[in-house]
Amino acid sequence: GCEHVLALGVLHGGREADAALVSAARRGDPAARAALRRVHGPGIAGDGGHWRDEFSLDGFMALLPLAARRCARRAPTVVARFPFLSAGDPAALPGIDELRALIAGGCAVVATADPVHHGVGYGTLLAAQRTGDDALALACSSISAQLAALAVGNHAAFAARCAADASDFRDTGAVLAELIPGSGAIRDLILVDYAPTLAVAAPTWVAAGLLSWRPAAGC
Repeated sequence: GCEHVLALGVLHGGREADAALVSAARRGDPAARAALRRVHGPGIAGDGGHWRDEFSLDGFMALLPLAARRCARRAPTVVARFPFLSAGDPAALPGIDELRALIAGGCAVVATADPVHHGVGYGTLLAAQRTGDDALALACSSISAQLAALAVGNHAAFAARCAADASDFRDTGAVLAELIPGSGAIRDLILVDYAPTLAVAAPTWVAAGLLSWRPAAGC
């Protein structure tokens, strides 16, 4: 087993106090983007702590020691990092050099994301809403298209696909593929009903997938 694992988490909205700044950055405001476009995380020089209320890595952090105990191994040290606004040009994302160094040093890497958000609660047009087997097929094709764009290094196509799918894989996926060129595959996929959680009408679902990423030959 590895001694360290780089965990790439989604930075959804920062702390409550950061909401306006994050919203402005996502809309393309230059000053807000300059303030937030970087790799965030504990221990980074100059980090603003925008990740402190983030929950995207909570499940992984809870399950990792349980898995290690089950395998009678010591759990690896987790380096939690939250890339933000990386889609389109992850190679130039401030802070990515630290991640490159971690990978070069033998650090394992995982990433978290919900690759598709769909339905009433996420603003999907009525004519485009899908349920049942049609919904699962849509999720599978959408995620496959995201992975295909990453596999050929087409970050513009990946960003466009994420926008169409309301995917928060936009940052972690772009950085993962930049760090380790390769190809991805869907290992398991379910749809989680979020209509009760958001108190909205169905269909409102999120795709929860187990994806793998295989390095290209020579990487």
